[in-house]
Amino acid sequence: MLAATFFGMTFVGLGIGAALAYFLSWHKPASPLQDALEEVHAEPRRAAWLSANLRLHIWDRGGSSRPSLRWAIARRIPYLTVANGSTLWTRYRRPPRVHTRFKVPVFVRRDEAVARGRPEGTNPEEVIFPAHPSWGRRSTKALRYRTGASLSTIDLRNLDRVYKTRWPCNENAIKALVAVGFHRNLDRGLTRTHSRGIDGRWARLRAREQALRDTIKTLPRAMRKAGRLVRKKVACAKERATLVATPAVKGARMPTGAELFCKNLMLLVYNRLTLLLRQSPIEEARTLTPARVHELLLGQPLVAATTGEATTLWLDPLPVAPERALQQEIVRLFNEQSLLLHGRHLSLRLRDPTSPSS
Repeated sequence: MLAATFFGMTFVGLGIGAALAYFLSWHKPASPLQDALEEVHAEPRRAAWLSANLRLHIWDRGGSSRPSLRWAIARRIPYLTVANGSTLWTRYRRPPRVHTRFKVPVFVRRDEAVARGRPEGTNPEEVIFPAHPSWGRRSTKALRYRTGASLSTIDLRNLDRVYKTRWPCNENAIKALVAVGFHRNLDRGLTRTHSRGIDGRWARLRAREQALRDTIKTLPRAMRKAGRLVRKKVACAKERATLVATPAVKGARMPTGAELFCKNLMLLVYNRLTLLLRQSPIEEARTLTPARVHELLLGQPLVAATTGEATTLWLDPLPVAPERALQQEIVRLFNEQSLLLHGRHLSLRLRDPTSPSS
């Protein structure tokens, strides 16, 4: 499974259960998710591989807008996302397609907004699925999932689980990096550029104002002061005043600079650490996050002892037995890599508190 994120990160989930970071794009964090999705599918060979090997592309609300879904359906990308807001499943009267495992009806209808102009052979749909399926019929709140894939009865019955399969190989990995400071934007104050959000609001306001002017031109003079038109003019005036008072320039990430360099280094370190931990026979060690490795080993105080051919890093063992066992396992994995520091062999050792030399 492959999923793009709002800041251009992609994680590829491997068969061994590890999620490896894959650098694809570099854009402002406020950019739509579609920016990253377009980068994922821009290279023809990669797009062809994705089409042949992925049954379902799952992304979050950032990619649920009408333009993004029309873009996906035009390229026959079998997507699954969830729309903003919620609804009530009790509002729907047509026979449900299936029922959840807790006997709540699941309704499926054609996604008319996306279906306009769609290519033949595609059938975008909207699925009304309970927000809390385990509560049964006690909860009437529902989410509107949008999909361009042919979902099976089993998928529809367990749609919340299907949608959340993106978590282990994407969001969990992102949170692991955020925990060690990866989310900090060190370049943002260096480059000033126009805010895409403000630019978009200006464009939408100008379109609304032009549509309002066109409507007024077609009406008789006596109807031009109708209350509804006056309210629209007042709303446009308020929006214009708000935008004028809002700074249109902000700091931005750029495709060059120190943060991009640090990002690539971080991805390499993250991937190397992930693959190293996967070699452990201990299940808990295989699933350690970078933050936990820092707590157990890399963030611990140490003493370096250097000889002519080797450098040894001596660390204090952790006092709690289960954590000390994990610490010993990480030390073993690092030492098996034949590490070097300035041409000398580098090894890690846990100090023995009972030893007289300690």
